[in-house]
Amino acid sequence: NGMPVDMYSDWWLPRWRQRSPTYNATTEECDSSVDTKGQSLWKRQINPGSGEECIPLTYQEKVGVTAPYSYDAGLAAGYALHNVLHVQNKSTFTNQDLMDAYVNVNFFGATGLVQFRNDSLDKGRYVGIQYEFTNFRGNMELGFEYVGTW
Repeated sequence: NGMPVDMYSDWWLPRWRQRSPTYNATTEECDSSVDTKGQSLWKRQINPGSGEECIPLTYQEKVGVTAPYSYDAGLAAGYALHNVLHVQNKSTFTNQDLMDAYVNVNFFGATGLVQFRNDSLDKGRYVGIQYEFTNFRGNMELGFEYVGTW
């Protein structure tokens, strides 16, 4: 298959480390990247009553053991959503539609081969499936900020 045996060390982590820092201490500027709604990716109101602060990330910090799994989960969700929205051309869909699309997901991610078996999805997991979206607030003390549920 031509892919390195250790996807995390040989592929994902070096690419993570090559990213540009979110904060430049010399110029005191924060990365100006925004999401699709125009909200800053790296500026947040950390303390009530204060202005927005930059969440400094150098990409040299110690990476938690769950980071590559989170990365792969995001990619898997993206591939499944792409299948439903662009391959099947559905403008609305159900959890069942999305779970069916996950069966077609197959890629090499940070943790190696990522794929889903139909029999693993047939054990009553279609019922009550929901995704909770959160944003990491910059450090473990601040934790996560709830964004929404889908």
